[in-house]
Amino acid sequence: MRHFFLLIMLVSIVCSCNQDNNRNSNLEADKAETPSDSKEGVSIELSLPHGHSLKYFGLCWDKNPVDVIIRNNTDSMIHFYENWNSWGYYNLHFKIETHDSLYTISRTRKVWFRNFPSYHSINPDESLVFHYNLRDSSCVDYDINNEKIKGYDHWTGFPEKEYDFAKIQVIYEIPEESAILLNHGFRLRDSTENDTTFIFSKKLISKPVNIQILKEE
Repeated sequence: MRHFFLLIMLVSIVCSCNQDNNRNSNLEADKAETPSDSKEGVSIELSLPHGHSLKYFGLCWDKNPVDVIIRNNTDSMIHFYENWNSWGYYNLHFKIETHDSLYTISRTRKVWFRNFPSYHSINPDESLVFHYNLRDSSCVDYDINNEKIKGYDHWTGFPEKEYDFAKIQVIYEIPEESAILLNHGFRLRDSTENDTTFIFSKKLISKPVNIQILKEE
């Protein structure tokens, strides 16, 4: 009987340790991602043109301009899809980390009436800048007639309250559902095959930028 109780205690301790490890793993998964090395290779940078020492970000504002800069620090030309087509439209998303939450801001889905995989080419020691306006889709009054022509250009996943201090970063990553298109139709394949004619498809993560999140404009 004594051996039986010792066995029960041992199993309980092991289970408790496993639960703690799982909780720690979940906490690690919820943290903001580690930035890519910017000293060599290809790097990505996030710039908020508004604000001074502490940048600000507005909830339900009509204008939240951000600039995403991709730098080619290699000795070879690299290629990125243009963001007007479905191949490049979903390749950038943003993460906002606060003291109590981690938010992923991504583009809303849209229908494509005109679509082909055009792309930008970046020479060595040059950069490419994408300009975005992060408008919250839940705060937009849709004009159906206008949107049928121009399409929706909004984002989802924003915080629902103000924060005095937060961090925002941008991630470049070709979604899994889009990656299957790389080898078909237009022969634009994965850059990991070491051919400079291929589209760049490695994951890039920017350094976080400190921001204040405001609700009223």
